Amino acid sequence: MELNCQWTSDFEKNEKFFNDFYKEPVENLQLSCCYINANKELFHIKKQNLYVGDGLLKKENLIYHIRNNMFYNERKYIPLSILKYNIDIDPEDIKFYLNDNNSNNFLSVERSIDSIKWNDTITLFQDLNSLILIYMEKIPSQNTTKKVYIKNRRHRKSRRKFT
Repeated sequence: MELNCQWTSDFEKNEKFFNDFYKEPVENLQLSCCYINANKELFHIKKQNLYVGDGLLKKENLIYHIRNNMFYNERKYIPLSILKYNIDIDPEDIKFYLNDNNSNNFLSVERSIDSIKWNDTITLFQDLNSLILIYMEKIPSQNTTKKVYIKNRRHRKSRRKFT
């Protein structure tokens, strides 16, 4: 008696078209550094690709990238905000999302410098996951207040000698 295994190959052939709609862990994402000048105008965006193991960007790597991108054109910029863009829509909801794109908000603000976790994403949308660092130009202090030094009053005069 011979087994007919043709149905498995037919199934795999038909299933090949749907491989882009299965969720997988995020491995790569795009890092965008946005620089804002003293006039509060966005003037430059620097982009690079990051490798993220199992959808987790560790705190050490995040700090490295924040510090590494603080200088642009020999000027120092301070980090203003960290934004995470993660499309974690379910394959069943894609049709509803295409019809009404206001229903989901995939952009979130990271409140602290800590490890950042990206949820599993449909393979088709893997390239859209990103981390956005916003930097603002460090403005030197315009403080014109004179600094007051407080000295000990006892040593103003020379010391009197007793004989």
